[in-house]
Amino acid sequence: MQLLIGVVFVILSGIGLNAQVNIEQYRSSHDGNIDQSTFGFNANVQRSVSNLYKFGIHFIRPFSVTDSLDAFLISKIDYSKKDGDDVLDYKFFHIRVMDTFNDQLIVPEGYLQLENNNLSLLKYRYLIGGGFRYSWMGMIMGTSVLHEWFQEAASYSRSIWRLSQYVSKVLVSHNLNSITCIVYIQPSLMQLQHIRFYGELVMRSSWTDDIATYAKFKTNYFSKSSVFRGVALFFDSGIEFNL
Repeated sequence: MQLLIGVVFVILSGIGLNAQVNIEQYRSSHDGNIDQSTFGFNANVQRSVSNLYKFGIHFIRPFSVTDSLDAFLISKIDYSKKDGDDVLDYKFFHIRVMDTFNDQLIVPEGYLQLENNNLSLLKYRYLIGGGFRYSWMGMIMGTSVLHEWFQEAASYSRSIWRLSQYVSKVLVSHNLNSITCIVYIQPSLMQLQHIRFYGELVMRSSWTDDIATYAKFKTNYFSKSSVFRGVALFFDSGIEFNL
């Protein structure tokens, strides 16, 4: 029943984004850091009115800044061939620094992010922000304030202050298999109805301690998009290796 509620929540919440990545899926539930480096890739094929071949790689690397500050880097690049044309369609880089010196109930953190998505007509999106990560009633949550610069195709550059809130919940965890639901909500601080929303359901199966496969159902919505005002839906699958 809990799994069904989570699936319905992710799908229905999106009815009503642009690029976004679920950072929380890679983090430890204990201190918010990433325990070890990971390399992974994904591939998708579509043969229909348009023929699309897509291949992506991602790399996650934790590191220490000082004795009390830990950090991690997440990088993702996707390459596509659509109807015979080559497209480097997606790039994403995220750096996050957090204070993990003590076992704190509330962990302060700051982050920088750069991304672009040609298939979604997003020329660029830059973020800088800071806030707190905490747990409540079995859920991992994070609250921060961020400043966003972005530009879509055939539009002008925009700059917005946003409140960012995410909630992550493990719906199923059995042996080496898990299903996790996460939702990000990012309203503008000046106009709360101007919102970015992102939802993701991640099903992960570990074959060994160092190899895992995954499948992701994703939905996003951006109320002020100049190129797409609807709800975007995605499916992604791949394999990851711990280094």
